[in-house]
Amino acid sequence: MVRRPKRTMYEDALAMYHHALEYYDTDEVFIYGRSIGSGVASALAGRVEAKELLLETPYYSLPDVVKEKYPLVLLVFRLGFHLPNH
Repeated sequence: MVRRPKRTMYEDALAMYHHALEYYDTDEVFIYGRSIGSGVASALAGRVEAKELLLETPYYSLPDVVKEKYPLVLLVFRLGFHLPNH
């Protein structure tokens, strides 16, 4: 069974968070996301406890980024995930 990318990225982030809790308390965990990873980090931070959320080069909305940078891409296929930061 093939899973959608969005679901897999979120599940992986949550698994890494739970792994970190084996070694650190929630007040010692920093959630970090860079670029496209900032959407996954934002989603994780909305679901779990952590000391801080750090976003490096985040975006507001992935479909908006694609629309601006690669306008023809949306004509070819629809994004299967949104990864919102807002």
